[in-house]
Amino acid sequence: MVSLSTLLFAQTDTSNVDTPSPTVERGNDDYKTRGISVSPAHFHLNMKPGEVKTYKITIKNDTEKAEKFKVNTFDFNMNGKGKSNFIPPGTGKYSLSKWLNVSPTFIEIAPGEKKEVKFTVNIPTDSTGNKAAWNIIMIEQEEPRKKIRTS
Repeated sequence: MVSLSTLLFAQTDTSNVDTPSPTVERGNDDYKTRGISVSPAHFHLNMKPGEVKTYKITIKNDTEKAEKFKVNTFDFNMNGKGKSNFIPPGTGKYSLSKWLNVSPTFIEIAPGEKKEVKFTVNIPTDSTGNKAAWNIIMIEQEEPRKKIRTS
């Protein structure tokens, strides 16, 4: 059995967004916060060499405008003091990224809409697939390009 871990990290820039403050729906005690949510935020997978499995990540847009996101994978290393640093996919000693396929890698979500990102893990059958491995999937807000001044 191989122990695998995938951590999801979602980042949005709300500094230029006019997001209403959280609202409370009266009468049924439901609380609703506006924003972007990613679920689940962490996967702990147990797979055997040679196994192939696909998992789903749901991204929900509870804001009042469409948002765009790019989806990337990274490896990460931990130093002896528990601090991590991100490195290119497939380069880490415990890289899961080299056995991972994520689709789609760009997503646009309308207000009130949910979309799924799927990732497939394909553990090799040889001895390289018999180890613990991990990676991070980052879902980052994509900002429109600014116009270049020509004068």
